[in-house]
Amino acid sequence: SGTYSHSINKEDDILLKYSGVIIANHGSLAVNYDIDRKIGSGTFGKVYEVTYRPLNQKRAMKVVKKDTINYQDDSQKFLKEIEMLTQLDHPNIIKIYEYYVDELNYYVITELARGGELYEQIYTLKNFKEEHAAIIMHQIISAVCYMHSKGVVHRDLKPENIMLESTDDDLTIKIIDFGTSNYYNKNEKLS
Repeated sequence: SGTYSHSINKEDDILLKYSGVIIANHGSLAVNYDIDRKIGSGTFGKVYEVTYRPLNQKRAMKVVKKDTINYQDDSQKFLKEIEMLTQLDHPNIIKIYEYYVDELNYYVITELARGGELYEQIYTLKNFKEEHAAIIMHQIISAVCYMHSKGVVHRDLKPENIMLESTDDDLTIKIIDFGTSNYYNKNEKLS
């Protein structure tokens, strides 16, 4: 088990340990990654499909401008999201591999969920069965129970923050967007 900082002042304050090595890289992305294509964009940045050259593995890269974070939020909250994701190791929670930092941006490298948002897929399905809902709900409940056992609450769980792992009929989900998540004391009584 690792040592985790719950009070983050800058990226150098994060101490991380994970089943994969998570590090803040200040070097060039181009050494290990090829950018394949843009797959999404939002308020805080853009998401690209990338190839991790050493393993020829497809991954996702979220590019977030530092000034956007500082304007909307603060970098402490963004780094806290990275910290939380590194502590969670569950098949239905998106995995973070590493992140890069330069003068302008953060580049967060995660698993690639090829199936798109659950919300969009449900909307486009002509025949969504109760068995499909049960499969999805089982995974969501499993992931939420796991998060809570680790003292983490997501606080923004909705279909737009649930991705499908693949485009086939598998229905394996990945919970994403831990931007509003927080720690809580499991032993503290809620009022």
